[in-house]
Amino acid sequence: MSTAADPEDPVVAPRDRILRAVLDLVAEHGIGALSHRQIAAHAGVSLGTLSYHFPDRPALLRESLRLFASEEVARIESVGRGLRSGEHGLDDLGGLVTQAMAGAADVAYVVAQFELYLHVTRDADLRDAVIECQRAYDDLAEEALRLLGVHDPEGIAPLVVSMADGLALRRVLSGDENSAMLTRAFLLIAAGARAEADARS
Repeated sequence: MSTAADPEDPVVAPRDRILRAVLDLVAEHGIGALSHRQIAAHAGVSLGTLSYHFPDRPALLRESLRLFASEEVARIESVGRGLRSGEHGLDDLGGLVTQAMAGAADVAYVVAQFELYLHVTRDADLRDAVIECQRAYDDLAEEALRLLGVHDPEGIAPLVVSMADGLALRRVLSGDENSAMLTRAFLLIAAGARAEADARS
């Protein structure tokens, strides 16, 4: 997972190393197995430094999810800008899907993502960070659907995003590379939405 904390890296601030250590450990062991001692060792900081930045476990999880969400939003929005500007067209769709699914290429990344998402059901304070992340996914799907001529991109986009989440989970279970599968499914959904709109008109 790309969030690995490097205890030897003097450039990364202790707070950021701690948050990235939490993401790494959630992916490797799950939220239930997290301990302050384990996090401090992985981040290369003292227990005192950890407690100074994050007085309790909920604060650690909350800020780790916010870091994940903010970086994911920035990554997805960078893909979306290429669609909005006209830099990318239909011929680039397969590559864009692969780029948008880059996180899902790392199974540990996907495991951490779903672990944190599930934790939101027990911590309402984290909900806003997840909603912001989901909105970025939806916005990107809307841009791609507009490019394909779909008449109701806002309504169809959440279906596409949910499908992508399902395929990411499938990859965790099977280990199969499925970017091509997602591209094909995306095009089928778009074609079906266009056909439905044409039948109504």
